[in-house]
Amino acid sequence: MTTKKQGDIGQFQIDRHPDGRVSYKFEEGDTPEKVKEYIHLMQVTGQLPLNANAMDLMGHEHPTDEELREVRLKAKSIKSGGIWLSDLIQAFADEKLATEWGTENTWTQTYQPLLRDFREIVSKSKREIKNKDGLDELIWDIYARELGEEHLQIYTDAMFKFPKNYGSMKGLSDAKQALNAGLPAQSRANAFKKIRMLKTFLLWAYKKRKLSEQLDDLLPTETQDKKRDKAKDGYQPFTNSELKLIFERSDYPTEGYRYWTPLLGLYTGARANEIAQLQVDDVIKTEAGIDCISIMDLEDDVDDNEPLDVPDDKPKKSLKTAASRRWVPIHPKLIEVGFLNFVKDMKDKGEVRLFPELTYSKVGGYGRNLSRNFAEVTKSLGIWVERKKVFHSFRSTFNGRLLKEGTPQELREFLLGHSNESMNVQKYGKLISDRPYQVMLDEVKKLDFGLVHKPWEPSIELPPL
Repeated sequence: MTTKKQGDIGQFQIDRHPDGRVSYKFEEGDTPEKVKEYIHLMQVTGQLPLNANAMDLMGHEHPTDEELREVRLKAKSIKSGGIWLSDLIQAFADEKLATEWGTENTWTQTYQPLLRDFREIVSKSKREIKNKDGLDELIWDIYARELGEEHLQIYTDAMFKFPKNYGSMKGLSDAKQALNAGLPAQSRANAFKKIRMLKTFLLWAYKKRKLSEQLDDLLPTETQDKKRDKAKDGYQPFTNSELKLIFERSDYPTEGYRYWTPLLGLYTGARANEIAQLQVDDVIKTEAGIDCISIMDLEDDVDDNEPLDVPDDKPKKSLKTAASRRWVPIHPKLIEVGFLNFVKDMKDKGEVRLFPELTYSKVGGYGRNLSRNFAEVTKSLGIWVERKKVFHSFRSTFNGRLLKEGTPQELREFLLGHSNESMNVQKYGKLISDRPYQVMLDEVKKLDFGLVHKPWEPSIELPPL
């Protein structure tokens, strides 16, 4: 039997021999291992007879990645009466990375450590596995179907005692050790953030029928303190005097990322990582000739509803959400101090990124060292306040000043990359290229912080001696 589906890149033939063996013949481009695994798992899970003939196998010769993930998950559930929590967590990661997240940052920086800690805290015993390097390893684990209300209570109690910055600590082998180390606990807000994320995983697992009961609704929900002063609890904008200390100090740099990133933060409202990962080609002109900074994780103009993605052959770029994709008109102050000349200089040097000295980190992306360096500066100036007066305060300053100038909400959300559910968005156009950039530039021009900035000075490369 020879089959071929539209879009396939090769033919796949199944032959059954008199002795019962099944052989597979593939043309270049097909993957025999994938098909053999899929048919075997379909037989293991009872979806195909063990003595399947050619007619039985028809239609199963080109499994999609989603179909293969599903049958793998089902096969693991059958073994030993259920699926291990570690395997279920990996299946969750595989599906979300393939369908929603697009980049590994969402997994490695958030869900992976969170769900690892959950597994280690609620498990009562260890089992031996083969790690990604093929070596034997003992890990805390539990069958997913054994999870119940008592395990969620254990985890919830642990979260309000769990140490902050556990991921960067040395000498602690697992979450159980961290919990009993007697270290300062993480904030209540961070504890509830982790609980909310765990709910996402548990709901997914329940819908996949891998839990004995629905557990996500048993976790507590944070109650908001109506008397809480959000202005004091969140990121705070910089005052005029603080901005003068930052930008008009005698030792303010004249080149490199230390010069440009605070200026870009102040005059674009962009996040630290959005600025740090900027590429030379991200400085563009609209059809009307307006200079903009393209804050994107993709090259092309895309609808806000499209999933985030990073092509494999591109430098790692990530955004907080799909709505974060945007073009921001360049403030005249940035042009005045030489930003466009700086971009041209980097392009002439053959650079891909504007700030190549900022290296990538799995935790924090390209913005990690940017934020750390800025914190050192503001600490020396007596401005820094943990989680309140940090690089992100430029974003709060930008937004607050626009609000004070009367900039409409829809335009502020376009400039800041906030999600907008307003029906008025249709007035301005939903696609990035359709937005009113002249109007947005006029709003940006209203931002005058009364600062005197040093002009950019290109570095001079001396000839070799």
